[in-house]
Amino acid sequence: MPLIKLSHCIYQCDYHLILVTKYWKKIFNKGFFSYFDIKLKEITSHYSLINFKKVNHDRDHVHFSISIPPTMRIGKVVGIIKQNTAKKLVKNSHFKLEFENFNRFDSIGETIACIYDRINYYKNMRIQTALKMPPSIYRRKLLTNLRKY
Repeated sequence: MPLIKLSHCIYQCDYHLILVTKYWKKIFNKGFFSYFDIKLKEITSHYSLINFKKVNHDRDHVHFSISIPPTMRIGKVVGIIKQNTAKKLVKNSHFKLEFENFNRFDSIGETIACIYDRINYYKNMRIQTALKMPPSIYRRKLLTNLRKY
């Protein structure tokens, strides 16, 4: 591994970083990763001292083998990576929030109904999927187990 020279030091600071997606969403595919790779090259062109030696991905995280100079904090570099990739990845991937545009509703009643549907979905369907049973049955089992103690 080559040593890198600056005006007052010689260094070799290599790090292995792993960045995960929010809630471990499985969003990385070949198209996503190729766009991500383009963004990393743009970062390298603006910050010439940051060198991405190896980049690889799985469906829910990205691995970096990266060289960072001792003049930069690791947190700063992670912030640069996130700032330059995260928002653009979400924007270009058609991941939109359910309620991104409230102007699409004609009345306040439609808005409330949509919010109610989403809350009901998360309270019942998502929890039911995770627990593999309806929330009411889970609550009943939990209460009976607590009464035993």
